[in-house]
Amino acid sequence: MFYFHSFLFTLVHKVKFLLVVFFLLVHHLAAQSNYKIPLQRGKELLEKGDFKNAVIEFEISYEMEQFTETLVLKATAKRLNNDLKGALEDYDKLIELEKNNAIFYNNRGNLKDELLEASQALLDYNQAITLKPDYKNAYYNRAIAYYHLEEWQNSKDDFLKVLTLEPNDKEAFFGLGLVNIKLNQKEEGCKALKKAQDLGVEDAKIELEKNKCQ
Repeated sequence: MFYFHSFLFTLVHKVKFLLVVFFLLVHHLAAQSNYKIPLQRGKELLEKGDFKNAVIEFEISYEMEQFTETLVLKATAKRLNNDLKGALEDYDKLIELEKNNAIFYNNRGNLKDELLEASQALLDYNQAITLKPDYKNAYYNRAIAYYHLEEWQNSKDDFLKVLTLEPNDKEAFFGLGLVNIKLNQKEEGCKALKKAQDLGVEDAKIELEKNKCQ
């Protein structure tokens, strides 16, 4: 009899344990399903230009399930809502999660440059390029940061690097034209600006006239 009761006691506890595991699994699966609802709402609001409410939906979704995609979208919505510091905080988290993601370093660099922290932005662009040596966007953005710091030669070198990676990059030609003029290399500057104009950069015409390019 004792062994029978002991067996029943053990069986009951095993059943209780299995029920707890089952309900936890159901709850987890429900949470995984539910996070998609605010995530989708956030995406729709983002497309409509309602960035403030998109942030709210992405935050709700991220609280349910911590997916990288959701955090990236939240940072994007904050950036578009002019919450640069908030977006920067999200990219700090993203880089903690994925320390070898060149895109995250590049995007964080952009936010720092917009916050007038060009020197700090350079560190992120450098890391992005270290991780991905052919990362055209990182070279272009670093050229812009150098330009803001009035490091004209470094800026020029990076614009030229962009053009080795993509020979018809119109924005790189435009930047190269501006920085050549800063370096008192007017002929080269005008040539690059004309190329930018030919490729469709509207502001190139203004710079050509301002610098009296022939």
